[in-house]
Amino acid sequence: MKTLHVKIMIIILLFFSSCSDRSLFTDPTDPGLGGIFTILGGELSGTLFKSKSPYYVTNSISISNGKILTIEAGTIIFFKANTGFYISGGIRAIGNKDQPILFEGVSEVWDGIHSTNPTDTLIFIHCGIQDVYLPVGSQFKYGAIETRNANLTVKNCYFYYNYAQYGGALSLLYCNAEITNNIFYFNESLDYGGAILSQNSSNRIINNTFYKNFCLNFGGAITIVDPIYEEIQNNIFFDNFSYRGDTRIHMVSGDSTNIFEQYNFLAPDSLNPLFISSIDFHLQENSPCKDAGNPSPEFNDSDGSRCDQGAYGGPFGDWLD
Repeated sequence: MKTLHVKIMIIILLFFSSCSDRSLFTDPTDPGLGGIFTILGGELSGTLFKSKSPYYVTNSISISNGKILTIEAGTIIFFKANTGFYISGGIRAIGNKDQPILFEGVSEVWDGIHSTNPTDTLIFIHCGIQDVYLPVGSQFKYGAIETRNANLTVKNCYFYYNYAQYGGALSLLYCNAEITNNIFYFNESLDYGGAILSQNSSNRIINNTFYKNFCLNFGGAITIVDPIYEEIQNNIFFDNFSYRGDTRIHMVSGDSTNIFEQYNFLAPDSLNPLFISSIDFHLQENSPCKDAGNPSPEFNDSDGSRCDQGAYGGPFGDWLD
């Protein structure tokens, strides 16, 4: 955990050294990280540029109906406590392997990203989302990213240290979602889905790693309610925990034939997937998850070999060194 924060701080320091077009941040509520910031709040559209990053959200930000916000690769957005990001339009948060986009709290608590009936697609690629905290009594109850009646793409992202009452990292409610090649690590919920809650949705959940997620009640990793169609393939579920239900994939209600599940690492925790380390989820050469994903060529790794299970397998698996 400390190592991950060190890596993030190194990235932040690199950004500080290149942001010469802005004033030194001197607000009395200085987040204490030092350096130069661009203050952000209110309605947004157009583009958030890396050159003005890091951004510091002091009042919640939003995207209105019919508007689209593009966030450049390498942009960092810090959120003050009790601020959030509300999307009624569309978003294109598309980073890359070398320059991810980061959404995180300054005081390690913020309200997350929420979208209900958006007028356009929501796209998050090469993003990090962490430090969302939505305890009992919060205005919001669902997910670090909560989407309702939305078309959503989440690819090559990591979700770390998020807490919500339902779906610690992702809450997918009446959605169509592509959830591919992501890392869900140390997320937590109170009732359903330490990492993901899916309700009345149609989702493809392919080549993700779910590790050390926790739910006090049902489903340490994924909880599904009344599925429309859930395709769950080539994922690694390891060392997730819940006090009730299946710790990996738990179904609350609905037609189980609407869940298509295969080629996942679902072994008991006594069988280890053999990550490189506790914070590096690449696979060791002798891992049982090597070449264990769907053998169909469409799922092959980027080098053309049979798909590995987990976040670094499949055609989009070469995304983090």
